[in-house]
Amino acid sequence: MDRTKTSKAKVKSPTQTQKARLYDLETLGDIEVVKEGVVWAHTRAGEDTLIDLHKAGKAEFQRKRYPKRYDKDGNEIPEDKLKDYSAKDTKTVDEVKDIIAQKQKDKAIADLTKKLKAMTKAEIEKEYGVSSKLTKDKMIEAVIDKMFNEGE
Repeated sequence: MDRTKTSKAKVKSPTQTQKARLYDLETLGDIEVVKEGVVWAHTRAGEDTLIDLHKAGKAEFQRKRYPKRYDKDGNEIPEDKLKDYSAKDTKTVDEVKDIIAQKQKDKAIADLTKKLKAMTKAEIEKEYGVSSKLTKDKMIEAVIDKMFNEGE
């Protein structure tokens, strides 16, 4: 469990239930109250609580120290839109890194395909070492397999 200080918020006028939740999290070490109302979150549970307080209008994130969260499709949620999401409906960077990696790979394949379609068969053979005896579409598939290990 990563205990680095990740998110910082100024908590104002929490309800008794919210105070109890903050106390429980502080006891567990998930958050740290550094001075009256200023809270550092160290874990997902601490960040989720701060997001819920922020959504309820009881906390404001400080100095761009809001938690980096993503929606189910792997898109980053900006700070001003964080109030529109429930903490349990968001994902951390560790939870979406596979989605993000796949998106980047798909984009790279699309860019490479576009580049290869603009090239002649001779240029593809010279640059990527793929036999020009294949059709151009088969050459493009072979280059993508070679570059991204798709064929394995």
